[in-house]
Amino acid sequence: MSGSAQGVGAIEIDGERVAADVRLTVNGAVPAPLAVKVAPDEVVRVLQAGEIQLTERVTTALEHPIVFWSLVADAPVRLRFTFVSDLAVTPLPADDIPPNLDGRDGVLVLGREGDAFAAAVAPAAGSAQATADGVLVTGDRLLRVVLAAGTDTHALDRVLETLRRRKLRAFRQDRVLHARRLEERLVAFESPEPALDRRFRWAKVELDSRLEDRPGAGRRVAREPARTARALLAAGDREVVRDLLRAAVLRLEDAPADPSLLALVDAWLRWTGDLAPLAKLWPLVAASAESQAARLAPEVRDRLAAAAHAAGEHAVAARVGAVAATGPVEPPPHIELTGYGTEPAGLVSGVVETLWGLEPDLIRGEVRVAPGLPHGWQEMALRRVRVGPTSFDLRLRRRPERTVLAVRRVTGPPIRLRTALRDDRALGPVTVDQVELGGREATFLVEDVHEVSFHDG
Repeated sequence: MSGSAQGVGAIEIDGERVAADVRLTVNGAVPAPLAVKVAPDEVVRVLQAGEIQLTERVTTALEHPIVFWSLVADAPVRLRFTFVSDLAVTPLPADDIPPNLDGRDGVLVLGREGDAFAAAVAPAAGSAQATADGVLVTGDRLLRVVLAAGTDTHALDRVLETLRRRKLRAFRQDRVLHARRLEERLVAFESPEPALDRRFRWAKVELDSRLEDRPGAGRRVAREPARTARALLAAGDREVVRDLLRAAVLRLEDAPADPSLLALVDAWLRWTGDLAPLAKLWPLVAASAESQAARLAPEVRDRLAAAAHAAGEHAVAARVGAVAATGPVEPPPHIELTGYGTEPAGLVSGVVETLWGLEPDLIRGEVRVAPGLPHGWQEMALRRVRVGPTSFDLRLRRRPERTVLAVRRVTGPPIRLRTALRDDRALGPVTVDQVELGGREATFLVEDVHEVSFHDG
């Protein structure tokens, strides 16, 4: 979906623009927005038209290419909803209309020549009709429209069959519960700015919504797969990235030309240390490294060679290690704390890898944390950080003459942590659990709850 506070401008399903130039009128006039609530899975607007107040809700289904649009007024009123489409519009036969939609008012099918893509406009309350300009949906006080799609008419039939079996509100409940599970299971960020914390929560849901489940190919990410996978790993959603690695195995003949493969494998190894999903990928990794020497950073080459050696793939390790890698080292993701941006992968990776300076390297068996408190902040926290089989919490607080990092192991085995502070004031001694160390960096085994103090110089 795309749009503004003035309304939804366009709706895309599976990359196809199903609806565009969306226009809503109430009693012939365009309503004024009073309030807007935007989340990755839903947009809610409160509208005013004269004395009438309305609530508009646009929701996407979780696992199906379906968008629900509803408009409810607090008094009888004429509602008119129009849009144009890149697809041709034809009526759906009455016998094919799902019974939990209002079949009396008809369903329209939006199709592309050659049966390459199809979508349905199904009014659950109101009526829909094709016009010379596009699609017109009308109603009195209440409009509910379902936009469903498939890669062809057979896929669309399967989606409509799903609509036959389930009530519409069940799809929205799935979305709400899924977002809640993501919040409870993945990494959580706490800062002095509630808007940033909320945007970070949304970003995790947005990352998840980038995934596409294709029959026979598993889950995949069509746009920036390596960058998205890196953010998913930072968020702790490694099961999804494992699916992406499996999908790479299914595309063996194409993968050597895919520059994202090496970055995906490297990120997986650094965050998980799990060699098992790479068993069938090692020859592909070697071929990719040899064909992309100018893009491959020396430190990434060395990590891949070490991982191949640890996996017993000594011939691959030798091939990768011999590559004259001359590519640049990829800098940590940039994060702009003013406005927080709109790109979810950049926000998640920026908070975890840049703001917290978290750099796992499980091939070497350690994780580095180098946080820095932004100007004006007194504390921040990162919960449920997942590195390898271990999960831990971090909390950074500013105290008189020192900055304190609290580390708590939540689950899994102890893990070696190397930490320093990105703060010009932290020039004094470092203490771990009240034991003074030399230098400005501390390395220790995270076994329980620990406190690292970076004293001002």
